[in-house]
Amino acid sequence: MDDIRLICDGLIIGSLVLPPFELRAGQLVTLQLPAPHDAADEQSLRSALSGTVVHAEVHVRCRVISADAAVPPRGPFAALRTSAVDWLARHGRISRPDAERVIRQTRICEPTDRVSNLAMTPRTTLGVLAAWATGAEAIIYSTSGLDPLGARAVQQLVRDRLQTCPALHLAHERVSCDQSDFDCPSGALVVRAERAEHLAGTAGARKGE
Repeated sequence: MDDIRLICDGLIIGSLVLPPFELRAGQLVTLQLPAPHDAADEQSLRSALSGTVVHAEVHVRCRVISADAAVPPRGPFAALRTSAVDWLARHGRISRPDAERVIRQTRICEPTDRVSNLAMTPRTTLGVLAAWATGAEAIIYSTSGLDPLGARAVQQLVRDRLQTCPALHLAHERVSCDQSDFDCPSGALVVRAERAEHLAGTAGARKGE
């Protein structure tokens, strides 16, 4: 397989402006997304970079899967009935015994735990496992909303598979007391997106100089 799994020539999605970047075999790329977080922009971004929605500026060269965190189905009765093993079997398109084996190997939760009762770390992990189970050759994922221990656990899980499945990590800017930072795993290639209005404001300020 080609060493390059994904190429972005530079892309505007909603209010986000992405610079050119590549995702290669064995790589972990962190795409830093500026605050404030816009869920609609992120979903459009995942669709574009996975090739679900075609953009001329994005060249998907393998099976890129967006590893969305597990969410219980709508409706009170469905949510109560859906366990972690049920969710993984359905979304990973694997048998229930295989789903149970994977969950026990990763020790993220008990197979019978209800998805609606799970914290964000096991939900995020289930999303990654489902993407791998469907044959992902590269994944898009996020550790947004996870506590530091949970984020490290997910990052290590992803890192252990990089040689066969490189990953694009979406990192949301965290702003507190006029300071900001990103969850950026060590060794990752960092790419920073900008807000269109920020770039427009910068360009206007330069013209006024």
